[in-house]
Amino acid sequence: MDKKGICIYLVALFVLAFAVVPALLHFNLIVVREMNLLNTVIFLLMLWFPALAAWIALKLSPSSGVTGVKIWPVSFFAALSITLGVFFIFFLTHLLITLLGVTEIQWGMGTLMNRLKPYIDIMMQQQSLPPTVAAIAPGIGLVGLLLLSLVLGPTVFAGMFLGTELGWRGYLLPRLMPLGRWTAYLITGALWALSYVPLIYSMHVAVESSTPFWSLLVRFVLMLVILGVILGEVSRRTGHTGLASIVLGAFVAQAYLPWRYLFPMSNEPWTGTIGVFSLLVWGIVALLIVFYKQSAETEGAADSE
Repeated sequence: MDKKGICIYLVALFVLAFAVVPALLHFNLIVVREMNLLNTVIFLLMLWFPALAAWIALKLSPSSGVTGVKIWPVSFFAALSITLGVFFIFFLTHLLITLLGVTEIQWGMGTLMNRLKPYIDIMMQQQSLPPTVAAIAPGIGLVGLLLLSLVLGPTVFAGMFLGTELGWRGYLLPRLMPLGRWTAYLITGALWALSYVPLIYSMHVAVESSTPFWSLLVRFVLMLVILGVILGEVSRRTGHTGLASIVLGAFVAQAYLPWRYLFPMSNEPWTGTIGVFSLLVWGIVALLIVFYKQSAETEGAADSE
């Protein structure tokens, strides 16, 4: 096991996460609300800190015995299957909480329409939308967001989070695999989550959330540990870091585009992307992926004998 490389990676990553990120937040170079172009560029660069830490570790500890990562080419069928699979899991989660009466659907898409109102006013020159257009506008917005999430998830969002995957699943995970698959997945996921603590705390303060920070942090860590298992299994089974970034990109696209506008009424800690129901559903998915693949591997080994 490349202990030197692991230590260098973690030291570099957590210096970036707990020193550089707070400095960027302090000087408003990273903001939670109303990001301008500069804020957006810096935030996107921050997502590549894990890749930067991996590059530093490779320079200082080049003899690791771990092969390079694969990010391209990506199978169109695999990318499409992942994108639709993630969409279905989000759909199933929100169907469950709706049937249980935990939250309600906002068919009128009021949150989205309020955000779009300034742009609509400019286009309409401060005139109201015709009644027929206003009646179908929420439906058009919903369909548009769903299509955007399906297109941008495996492309733009996957590209945004490629640096994250290059660091955690591309560099760190293979070096922890001698500890055992589950141990490597859980450690990688937990460290990945903890690296976001300064950013998560800043977001919690900025939105003036009434939810205790410890509750938010625990659920955030649990979700990233669960995602770490899924991403780790995808990376291990395929040897393709690019596919892992597509999984993460599809997840973030679904979380931030259609569902938060269709279900804007939060019922903490039960609903939302890191709500209890979402954690349960994604936890079951992670177990199914791992044990289904494990069963397939066992059968394949038996057949080869």
